[in-house]
Amino acid sequence: MKNWKDLRLFAEAEGFYVTAAMNGKHNVGSKHALGLAIDVRTRGKENAEIALFIRKCNALGVRVRDERIKPERQRVWSGAHLHLDIGANTLEAVRKFQRENNLTADGIVGAKTIAALNSKIS
Repeated sequence: MKNWKDLRLFAEAEGFYVTAAMNGKHNVGSKHALGLAIDVRTRGKENAEIALFIRKCNALGVRVRDERIKPERQRVWSGAHLHLDIGANTLEAVRKFQRENNLTADGIVGAKTIAALNSKIS
């Protein structure tokens, strides 16, 4: 998982709607502006479904900031969402998960990786 496009594919495969990637009003130099973050809508999702998605993100080294309530210092806020971003160790975390599950350790979160993730985290 290397950029916002990979995050988008993963989030959409998990049934989450991406509300912001590189578009929108994000600060220059932010993870969004650098192509390393997305926001996903939580409206219509049950808390258990959101918690499961967060656990899956964590297992892949994707950092999650829960913004279902507007952060105190945030100037622009579009509504309840999760902010996902790629950290320095995300790609290696995905590869490690793939190796541990006898998958090709390419760092791409495709159908086989998602299936393994779904079987391990519930």
